[in-house]
Amino acid sequence: MQNHAKGYETSPRWRIRSSPTVTRSSVDGLIASLQRWTAVDDGQSPSATLQVKDFWNLNSKSSSSTVGETSLQAASLLRCLFQGSPSELFPTRHAPMRTLVDLPTELLTQILLDAPPESFNVSRVCKRLRQVVTGIPQVWTHVSNYLTTTELKLSIARSGKEKLFVSLYAKRGDNSKCMPFLPLVLAHGKRWKEFRFEANEFRTEFFTEIFRFYEVLEKRVCFPVLESLHLQCYHPDYRSDMPRRYNWPKTTFFWGRWELPMLRKCYISSVLADIKSQCPALQGEELTSLQIDYHKDRMSFEDFDKCMQFVGGLRHLRDLQITFYKLKTEGNGLSQRIRLPNLEFLCLRFAPHAFRSRHPTALSLLEELMSSIISPRLSQMVLQFESPMKLAVMAYLQRIPYSILSTLRRLYIQFREPAFGVCLLLPHKVAGC
Repeated sequence: MQNHAKGYETSPRWRIRSSPTVTRSSVDGLIASLQRWTAVDDGQSPSATLQVKDFWNLNSKSSSSTVGETSLQAASLLRCLFQGSPSELFPTRHAPMRTLVDLPTELLTQILLDAPPESFNVSRVCKRLRQVVTGIPQVWTHVSNYLTTTELKLSIARSGKEKLFVSLYAKRGDNSKCMPFLPLVLAHGKRWKEFRFEANEFRTEFFTEIFRFYEVLEKRVCFPVLESLHLQCYHPDYRSDMPRRYNWPKTTFFWGRWELPMLRKCYISSVLADIKSQCPALQGEELTSLQIDYHKDRMSFEDFDKCMQFVGGLRHLRDLQITFYKLKTEGNGLSQRIRLPNLEFLCLRFAPHAFRSRHPTALSLLEELMSSIISPRLSQMVLQFESPMKLAVMAYLQRIPYSILSTLRRLYIQFREPAFGVCLLLPHKVAGC
């Protein structure tokens, strides 16, 4: 894409995205614990004089090490300590093999914080682990309907006042139930931080229980600290599950009337037409990240239009990701423009058959969609397409008026089958022009 307007750089720049990073403080804390563990009483051993800064790659230009580098160095250090081979790390010292009993509680606690939702399995390994893990409330915060009633009550009690991560599953072959799970966890709704609902099998008994549960469907329930909502409510083979699901339109929308004033992140994968209607659960001002896999767009352009208008009402969004499955090209286009004044990141994913239409104007909807989304703060955009559309999409991108992309700083284009991706840093306006 070329731009000849005065005051703009016209040469695109290429850049390889670096690995994720970790903070120095988190690793320094781990090393400090290891130092105290390996140090001897007289303070004269080589381990006592080991400096934390030696753990870092001082030749690196970055102030923090990559995850890969940190993992390798930490693994090497721990391996030396546990294998009883201190000569690899401290050649002048000879010490017996370290065991789990020797591990200080503070270091073991940090390791066990990664245990959820396997807290019960960890507690059954040995007395030492049971003693430590039962005293860490954060380890018991993940609860689901896969737990027995006894395990659920124990988890809630041991979690103390920590925030809860609640999961409700209805997956093929798991024979899970939602009773008495829902009444027990809803009693602690003020502590919910995340709720996950994953259903890939429509079982009449399971959803009938939800439908009949008065507190969920009919009464407004407030979750004052819930920040994340993950809703995956469809059968992977969409067509095989569609007839039965439409007979129970309210059962998978039981969350719609919830009051979530602190909701920040939401993922919805559904066939529900209710998504396009008023939904109190998604009207909070804190909602800044939304991801939608809206299978309803397979049915008609009207449904797609209404879904987009619903998204347009969420004016506080900064991160929006939408997956399209079968875009219809009939109709007169979107009824009105979508204004998202705070949107900074936009990701549009198009399923393999999204553009396989007999209409020659299949790309017109993409063009209309991009021109209809008005976001003055949009700086990053990701487009994912089926590989046969590569030439057509690239040709379209070359025709986009620069005014549409004037605020973009990064555009990532990915084509699947085979995987091919390009990250393009776009021209930016020179200060003062």
